[in-house]
Amino acid sequence: MPRQQMHSCDVCRRRKIRCDSVHQATCSACIKAKIDCKFTFGWRRIPRPRQDVSYSQPTVGQPSSPPWLRSRANSRPVVEPTSISHQGVSYSQSPVGQPSSSPRLRSRANSPPVVEPTNISHQSEVALSLEIAENGLFRFFKDGISRDSWSAFDDQDQMRVVYVGTNISNMSHLVQLDRPNPFFLIYPYPQIRPLPSASQNDAHDALQDINSFPAKEIRDEFIDAFFAKINSYFPVVDEANFRARYSNPGSRPSLLLLHVILLAGAHVSSHPRAIHARHFIKAVLFRRAKSVFNMRLETDRVNLVQAALLFTWYLQNGDTASANSYFWLGVGCRIAFGIGMHRNLLTDPPGPGRMPMSDRRCWRRVWWTLFTAEVLSALEHGRPCMIRHDDFDQAPLSMEDFREVDGEINPRIDVEYCMRNVELCHIALEVIGLSAPRADPSSMDKRIALLHARLATWKLTMNTDTGFSALNIRLHYHTIVIHLSRILATDEESRQVATSATRAIISIFESLQTSNLISRCQFTAATALTAAAIQITMEIQQALTTASPIVVVNDLDLLNRVCVVAGHLSKYWPTVEGVRKVFQGLVDRFSAVLRAHEDVPIDTEHVNWADILGDDAWLECDEMNQWQSVLDCGYEL
Repeated sequence: MPRQQMHSCDVCRRRKIRCDSVHQATCSACIKAKIDCKFTFGWRRIPRPRQDVSYSQPTVGQPSSPPWLRSRANSRPVVEPTSISHQGVSYSQSPVGQPSSSPRLRSRANSPPVVEPTNISHQSEVALSLEIAENGLFRFFKDGISRDSWSAFDDQDQMRVVYVGTNISNMSHLVQLDRPNPFFLIYPYPQIRPLPSASQNDAHDALQDINSFPAKEIRDEFIDAFFAKINSYFPVVDEANFRARYSNPGSRPSLLLLHVILLAGAHVSSHPRAIHARHFIKAVLFRRAKSVFNMRLETDRVNLVQAALLFTWYLQNGDTASANSYFWLGVGCRIAFGIGMHRNLLTDPPGPGRMPMSDRRCWRRVWWTLFTAEVLSALEHGRPCMIRHDDFDQAPLSMEDFREVDGEINPRIDVEYCMRNVELCHIALEVIGLSAPRADPSSMDKRIALLHARLATWKLTMNTDTGFSALNIRLHYHTIVIHLSRILATDEESRQVATSATRAIISIFESLQTSNLISRCQFTAATALTAAAIQITMEIQQALTTASPIVVVNDLDLLNRVCVVAGHLSKYWPTVEGVRKVFQGLVDRFSAVLRAHEDVPIDTEHVNWADILGDDAWLECDEMNQWQSVLDCGYEL
C-alpha cells in the first residue's frame, strides 16, 4: 500500500491541489507548468522527540548543534505566571523604595531544543508574509489598475483598498504610468498579510516567549551592531544608560527596549549565523517585542515611543496603512504628544522636583528623530503628516542635547547629520503642504520659489564626505527635490532638476553598495529608489517618441542600474523586490522595442502591465528550523 503523502510543493499548496511528489521529486503539476518544484514550508507532521536520545547529541537528519548553542539548549528560563502583578512583569523597573529584581525564573532542564508545531506555523507565516510583500505590487499593477471589477482580488466583504496619495507620492506616479486609464484616488489592492492562525498560545507560552532571547554571543553582536550602525544617526537610545543596565544583573534594561534593540540590530548585523536567516530572525524578535508592547508591561512611555521608532526597521508584510513604518510612526506620534514630548522643557528650571536634564536631552533626541521619520514617511505616501509646525515648540538640536546620562557626548553619534536632517525635514514638511487638498493655488508659485531657494541654500553647506551619514542625507535631499518637481511636472526646468537628482540617487546607492553600507539604510531608501525609477521611466516614455534611440539606450542603462541596486536593497527591505520586478519588466519591454528596429515610435499611451508582471517569487527558508533554538535562550550575562 503506498505511503500517505505528508507534504506538498509550494505551487500545489498555494493552489490547494493534491501534490503527487515523492521524496520531494518534481510533481506532475510543476512539470506540466514548466516551473521549479520547491518545498519551502516544511513537513506537515512534526516528529515527536525520542525520549531515549540525549539532547546534547544531534538527532538523525539534523545537523549537530555547535557548542555555543548546545550550552543553552537544555535550559530556557520562563516567567512564572504567578509572578505577574497587576502592573505586569516588573522587569526593568522596581516599585519606589524597593530594590530592583528580575522576574522569578525556573529551569526546564529536560526541554529539548526542537521546533514546536506552533513555531513551524510561524515559519510558514513568515515565508508567506515575505512572499506577499514581494509580489503585492505586481498583482496590483497586473489586476488592480485596469480591471473593471471592484472585486478584482476578493469578495466585497473582504476588500482591501489602497489610497494613492497626493500628486507628490510615489504610488500616484506609478499609477499614472498606465496612461490611458483614468486616475482615481482609491483602487482595490491584493492580499497584504497572511490570514490569522487559528491556534492561540496561552498566557504561559506568551510569557515564556517574551523572556527568551538569542544566545548571548548573538545577542551581544546585535546590540553592538545597533549602536554602531543605527543609533549613530537614528539616536533614540541613551547608549551609556542602556549598556550600564545591560551589564548589571541587578538593574536590567527595559524588556521592551531590549527586544526592539535586538530587532533593529538583527537588521544590520553581519554575524555569519544571521546573514542567511535574517528575515526569520527579525520576525521572531518582532513577535516578542510586539507582545511586550501589547501586554502593557512597559510603564515608561518614552520607551514606547522609542519602541515604535525601532519597529520601523521591520517589514511585517505588504500593509502600508495599518502596519509597518507608517503605522508605527503614527503610534509614536500619538504617545509623544500625549506625554508632552513636543513641548520645550529646557525652559523649566532644574531642581530636585523637576525632570533631570539627562532625561530632557533624551526626550529631545527622540522627538526630533520621530519628527524626521514621520515627515519622510508622509512624503513617501503623499499623506498628511501628523506633526505640523504650529503644534510644537521644541528648540533646534544642539551639541549639548547629545550628552548622555554619564555626562559625556556619545562619540558614535553623528551630531551634524542629526541637526542637518532636521533642517531638511522642515523643508520637506513644506513640500508636503503644497499638495494638500486645500492648498491655496494663488500662492503656489511663490511658495515653490521659496522652497527652491531654501533647498539651494541647504545644499551649499551639504557634507561631501563618502561616509554613510553623508550619503544618506544626500539621498534625503535628492528625494525631496524629486517630490517637489512633481508639483510642476510640465515645467522643463523642474524636469531637468528631477533628472539630475535621479542620477545622483543612483550614484549614491552604488557607492553604498560598493562600501558595503547598504544594510544601514532605513525605510526611506525604498522611497528614494522608487522615485528615481519612476522619473527615469517617464523620461524613457517621452524619449521613445521624441528623441534619438541613443537617448533611450542611456536611460535604459540607468533604469537597469536601479534594478541592480534594488536587488541588493531587497535583501533588507523585501518590498523593494516588487519595485525591482516592475521596472525590470519595463527594461525588458523597451529593450525589445529597440532591438526590433521599428520605424514607427512605440505607442506608449498604454503600458501593458499584464505582459510584464507574470511571475512569482518564493522565499528560500531552508535554515529556519535550526534558527528557532538559537533564538530561544534565556537571559544570561
